[in-house]
Amino acid sequence: MDVNSTTDYNISTPVAVIFIIYMSIATVIGVIGNIMALMVIYHQSSLHNTAGILMANLAVADLLITIFNMPATMVSLISSRWPLGSINCQFSGFMMTFATGVSLFTLAVISIDRCKSIIKPLRYQQHYPFRQYIALISLLWLFPCLMATMPLL
Repeated sequence: MDVNSTTDYNISTPVAVIFIIYMSIATVIGVIGNIMALMVIYHQSSLHNTAGILMANLAVADLLITIFNMPATMVSLISSRWPLGSINCQFSGFMMTFATGVSLFTLAVISIDRCKSIIKPLRYQQHYPFRQYIALISLLWLFPCLMATMPLL
């Protein structure tokens, strides 16, 4: 099958309606929840640390998924095909790979960060300075961007 071909979906109407309702609710909750999380992190000075920055990074990545990919998925499901054109298809694919990659890598770094804080609680802040996390977050955005760009070349 050609990479640039269009395929019609064969999803029954009741399943499509249920999926669209679910996606609509998830989109609204996702946008509101991630914006609220960012506002709380911004306004709470106690969250202006590495854990707070990682949580904000995760909220931004999830917000990108919610804003760019979920509506496009719903539109394609409603019309039973991709009606948004080839450029939007490529953009949607890029954003899905990019934002999902940032989200997954951020979750991995949060897990490692929490593990280090539990294993070495007294030496945690000494060994893992704030600037190191800023560089790490830059890499968290760079690697998924490179991965998402590969299919476009």
